[in-house]
Amino acid sequence: MEWQSMNKPSKTIGEWIDEQAGTLMKWSVPILSITRLEYLPEVESDMFIFQTPVHLKDAEKKSIIKILESGKPTAVFASPQVD
Repeated sequence: MEWQSMNKPSKTIGEWIDEQAGTLMKWSVPILSITRLEYLPEVESDMFIFQTPVHLKDAEKKSIIKILESGKPTAVFASPQVD
């Protein structure tokens, strides 16, 4: 969001994440908490759900990649839209 605000404030990444989260909740996937990417290395979760992870700082990318490579259940929702 910081990158988006500083570089392309007139563009949106879409509001459809709310629909995706609602669908997951219908299937009893518990969406109960949220954290900032800079806190990710200290967070434990049964299943991480990442929304549109683009324009990230290197440390943030490494945190997400580490979780993806861990084999833990993870969902990534992103828009394939290209500028």
